[in-house]
Amino acid sequence: RALYLATINNMPHNIELEMSNLIKTFLWNDKQRGLIDKCYTYAPTNKGGLNMPNIKARLEAIRIVWLKKYLTNEKRPAWAYVADNILRNNITPKPKTEPKSCISWALQSWHESAKKETKIPKQIKEMLQTARKYNLGLDSCQLSIPTLKKLPIWHHLAAENNYLWNKKSSKCLRDNHGVRTVNHLLTVPIAPACNNPQTCQKMADILLNRLPMKFNPLTQPPIHPLDHTPQRQKKNKEINYEKHEITFDPDLTEKDSPNKNI
Repeated sequence: RALYLATINNMPHNIELEMSNLIKTFLWNDKQRGLIDKCYTYAPTNKGGLNMPNIKARLEAIRIVWLKKYLTNEKRPAWAYVADNILRNNITPKPKTEPKSCISWALQSWHESAKKETKIPKQIKEMLQTARKYNLGLDSCQLSIPTLKKLPIWHHLAAENNYLWNKKSSKCLRDNHGVRTVNHLLTVPIAPACNNPQTCQKMADILLNRLPMKFNPLTQPPIHPLDHTPQRQKKNKEINYEKHEITFDPDLTEKDSPNKNI
């Protein structure tokens, strides 16, 4: 029951310690020190352990499940959008970051403030700490061009210089042209409120050219000769691989949405 409540409201640190101490007291009959290291007590019995519950590991697993729900694009829970707004309103003061440019905590380079006076709930803080502990981030050898186009352009995770994002023309791209992703830079939307569209287009080209080759949809390497054609890929999907052999596809390109490659 306690762990069920923890999946909803998290578990206070003092309760976590109290539960761990109760397990220790029960196991070692009020002795100060156990007969074996506690990590062995968590192991299953078939591996020589005692199969005791590891409260700390289970709470961490709960936070990982929260992260999975927070980062998904499909049927995203309402609390994830609330968390987005909370993080946007508690950004580090330097470098200067506009809340409107903060789209995804995992797919951009901006960070939430670590100051004590920030109004970020403990549950969100611990969830993000777990993400950093396991180096959560975009992990792919190569992304397809449609996937690259979906990445946020502001605070792009691969961009090294961020001073251009606060330029006047960049703010116009953001506020008037509605530029949010890399794809928007390829064809900048027309904005009646823009007073200098040539300058905005020039800034869009500069921002696009500043992206490294791996993340620039205009400089993607050609298709490798060993990669499967669309016909071969379709044929492989139709073959029953349990009964028939299929040809291995060496293509490492990820074709899903950016969030699915985290």
